[in-house]
Amino acid sequence: MADKPRFRVRAVLLALCLLSVVWLRPDQPVAAQTATETPRKNVLVLNSYHQGLSWTDHLVQGIKSVLDTEAQPVELYLEYMDAKRVVPDAAYFERLYELYQQKYAAIPLAAIVVTDDEAFNFMVEYHERLFPEVPVVFCGVNLFEDTMLGGLRAYFTGVVMTVDIKATLDVALTQRPQTREILVINDGTTTGVAYSRLFHEVAASYANRVSFVYYENPDVPALEAALRTLTEDDLVFLVLFNRDRAQHFYTYEEAIDLIYANTKAPIYGLWDSYLGRGLVGGKLTSAFLQGEAAAFKVQQLLAGASAADIPIAWESPNRYMFDYQQLQRFGIDMGTLPVNSEVINRPLTFFEEHGEIIWPAAAVGLVLLGTIVAQSLSVAHRRRVEAALRVSNAELLETRASLEERVAERTRDLSQRTRQLQAAAEVARDVASIRGEEQLLDSMVDLISERFGFYHAGIFVASPDGAYAELRAASSEGGKRMLARGHRLQAGVGIVGAVLATGRPRIALDVGADAVWFNNPDLPETRSEMGLPLRARGEVIGVLDVQSTEPEAFTQEDVTVLQTMAEQLALALDNARLFSESQEALARMERAFGEETRRAWAERRRRTPLAYRYEGQGVVTSLSPTAEAPTSSEGQRIAAEITLRDQVLATLELERPADHPWTQEELELVQALATQAALALDNARLFEETLRRSERERLVRQIVDNIRAAASVEQALQRAVGDMSRALGAAELRAQLGQRSDMVEEEA
Repeated sequence: MADKPRFRVRAVLLALCLLSVVWLRPDQPVAAQTATETPRKNVLVLNSYHQGLSWTDHLVQGIKSVLDTEAQPVELYLEYMDAKRVVPDAAYFERLYELYQQKYAAIPLAAIVVTDDEAFNFMVEYHERLFPEVPVVFCGVNLFEDTMLGGLRAYFTGVVMTVDIKATLDVALTQRPQTREILVINDGTTTGVAYSRLFHEVAASYANRVSFVYYENPDVPALEAALRTLTEDDLVFLVLFNRDRAQHFYTYEEAIDLIYANTKAPIYGLWDSYLGRGLVGGKLTSAFLQGEAAAFKVQQLLAGASAADIPIAWESPNRYMFDYQQLQRFGIDMGTLPVNSEVINRPLTFFEEHGEIIWPAAAVGLVLLGTIVAQSLSVAHRRRVEAALRVSNAELLETRASLEERVAERTRDLSQRTRQLQAAAEVARDVASIRGEEQLLDSMVDLISERFGFYHAGIFVASPDGAYAELRAASSEGGKRMLARGHRLQAGVGIVGAVLATGRPRIALDVGADAVWFNNPDLPETRSEMGLPLRARGEVIGVLDVQSTEPEAFTQEDVTVLQTMAEQLALALDNARLFSESQEALARMERAFGEETRRAWAERRRRTPLAYRYEGQGVVTSLSPTAEAPTSSEGQRIAAEITLRDQVLATLELERPADHPWTQEELELVQALATQAALALDNARLFEETLRRSERERLVRQIVDNIRAAASVEQALQRAVGDMSRALGAAELRAQLGQRSDMVEEEA
């Protein structure tokens, strides 16, 4: 059957070639086209099962029918997980992950297609580690639900696969109304168990019409014996059979061949992989259509759409399909087939059978007819060309007359656009250079009014609770008067208030016709107004208000540039606020840390008022600090304060003979050493405090552990008294049960 259509195509192509020879005269040049090769995009197809399994092969064929074409610049990479012949576990998935990680590390993928459950589950688990950000299209997944994506919907879309058990039962009983018993075959795989539940739910509604005999996870000899007992008045419903009770694997072809060889009853099913080998048909789930539908979604991804924007196809592309030979075998009337059913193995039609004669003859006739038509069209075309040339000459003269005016108008537009872009560039420069909030706002309104020529530009900042928009900068005289008296607008009032409340731009090309326009006596000449939100981190922090004395003053280019400037201004305003807050927080931290440092060193000097001297032989300790020395470098004795965070930690005094004065370099060295010594001293203090805390906590834990180990209250008190006395160095320590008043009474 496949040779006939190809022969027809060759015949038509031959006819078209002959027509092209007649139509193209030597004096008609052929336009040369330069094809620019489009870079190919890489698409990975990850299959759950092995190559050679008809279901998987048909899925791949459906994908290739869309993507593996000359018009589609796609490079397909095919991988097979072999999950039918190998039962996958976590270790198997991990080895596949390592293999794919190494294999595709240097291959940039534009999209991924996963077919069937195991590949889908693998990609859900490893997507973030293996192919982050790469969009995924799934197909062939059984009983899909949104929750199976686990929060990855932004990267996943696909085609849901379902089976239509009811539709197949209905068509089977319509074609075989005498049926009283249906033998149902299903395996014990995860997929088979899931579809078993669905079949039992559907079969319940047929209980009064037929009886069902179930062979699920069957023993093959027992199944063969049961099949041989069936007659043509019975029926076999094949749900799925890839593995028997002994865990022996069967391909789709092996399964249907086994069933067909052992029964006289008609066989209906759910999968097109069984069709053509004994299956009558049904509403079948098609692997090819699943792959084809998934490939169409890949095309959308390659065209620039995101997976989140491509809806999941919840309706499985199933189709009524039947085998003509089986319909004839059981005497099933073709009129019982549902509309648009596909029938395979149908006998050739007259044209299909005799196409080798009919199509060449038709092609020759087409060539002759085309020759006559071409000559007639050529004469008519020549006359039309002559008339068109006359019209074109007149239009050319008219075009030349208006060209200068159009060029001048375009030049004015470009000049205005250039000024707007320069203004946007200046905004970006000021945003980067100005830190002060007020200076930034004043600069922006002046720049907008000057470059765009608007009557008034103002910037409103939202109050902390968002209830009001407070005017913070204005370019016009009226706006400055409003600024001086603290002008503000309630959210929802006027164009500015509406923008603050909704967060959306508001443009009034004719303020008199705008329902929310606020008639401001300080700006009486306003004829059109535009308010743009200043948005930062998802919140509206202010409004840019621009007003003109001309109606319909704002063009689309004005709106685009001003919106960009508003976004830059909002970002700069938010950054200025954050910078001010961070500076204040840093100052508070420095003050707090400085106070803590001052207190700690004051306590240190109180506990140990020592001083140290170097006298040529070594360092000696003095119980009292030396008298304060002069800090001038004119003599041979100098002093340098060791300071940290404006706190004087210690003082260095250095003295040398009179004939050896201090040089400037040595003085700078002393100062540098004093600075480093301050950090070292404070680090040493912190280290000592850490050691003291550690020793105190160790001693407390030791005493508590010793008390907890006591076997009685008396022993616990004894241990507590002894350990605490030794730890605190107490001359006497007593412990007695009861209150302190009881202890005093006993002493009395």
